[in-house]
Amino acid sequence: IKLGDRITQEKQEILGVEKSTVRIGAFNSVTMKWIPGIVRSFKEKYPGINIEVTQGKYSEVSEGVRTGMLDLGFVTSTTELQSEIIPLYDDPLMCVTEKSFVPKNKTYVTAKEISSMKLLMQAEGLAQDTETFLEKHKIKISSKIRVADDSSLVAMVSSGFGISIMPRLLFSGKEPGINLYEFSPREFRTIGLISVRDAFLSPAARKMKE
Repeated sequence: IKLGDRITQEKQEILGVEKSTVRIGAFNSVTMKWIPGIVRSFKEKYPGINIEVTQGKYSEVSEGVRTGMLDLGFVTSTTELQSEIIPLYDDPLMCVTEKSFVPKNKTYVTAKEISSMKLLMQAEGLAQDTETFLEKHKIKISSKIRVADDSSLVAMVSSGFGISIMPRLLFSGKEPGINLYEFSPREFRTIGLISVRDAFLSPAARKMKE
């Protein structure tokens, strides 16, 4: 490519980025903990772009990307688009208990230990990580309570209604009224990025993906 043509091409790419819209989908904890920083740093570099954020279940984000309604989506390895995920972070799964609970091993819990406990779970469509954990360890829970909101779920655990299995990313540090214990062996959910095909990405979405 001649120098003049290359400069023209670069100018067009820059203009394309600055005039584009990025449509991002994410689930609750990523929306709270990651999206603000991602948007802030990207807007500092490309102040003219428009960023649209949609919060939803894993399945809703996956479907949005699959149908082209979203450019980029944050999901976990439980999504149906597993083969297309770019892994970003292994988020530890934690056993959430009331403050007075002390596990047999003092500092961690095992899948076997929780199998006889009352389990509080997120609502249908929001508990894939917990359900995957239970299936992996062939645990059948006799008593399950479904709660739609994460903060309500934590409040019920704090009040002694049962335990829960939740990702570490949901918590900031020491949480009042509850204890957080890791599993042994450690359990994770893998958070990753999916996108529409590169050929259909807007210039801004392509830059963000990079």
